Amino acid sequence: MVEFKNCGLYTLIIPIRHDDTVIGRLLLQSEVEFLNNEKDLLLTLAEDLAFAIKAAKTEEEKWIAFEQIERNIEHFAILVDEIRNPLAAISLIAELETHDKVREKILKQVKRIDELVSRLDKGWLESEKVSRYLRGIW
Repeated sequence: MVEFKNCGLYTLIIPIRHDDTVIGRLLLQSEVEFLNNEKDLLLTLAEDLAFAIKAAKTEEEKWIAFEQIERNIEHFAILVDEIRNPLAAISLIAELETHDKVREKILKQVKRIDELVSRLDKGWLESEKVSRYLRGIW
């Protein structure tokens, strides 16, 4: 806290700190000298302002992260669909265009990929549930 008198005005400058970092300053001027209890009250006000500013920034960062999660979930769902489409085409080609031995090998691998995609799909659904839950909280 800095206190001085200049041009007939008393000036009080109180840093607004959070985690040992100055994030702003409270500057007050008065024609009368600040009392000690006023200074204590203003110090408390500066602490409260620092807490409120930090809380607002944290809330903003939380929403930015949440929006990124939402975008990721959407991309996740799109990718799952984009994998399933060519997989269905491969399966159809294998059925129509290949001999029995080759067909079995291809369809076996198609089934494995489809199982992996199903697991991804379940993960996407779980992520969607978490997203809805967080949306409800925030």
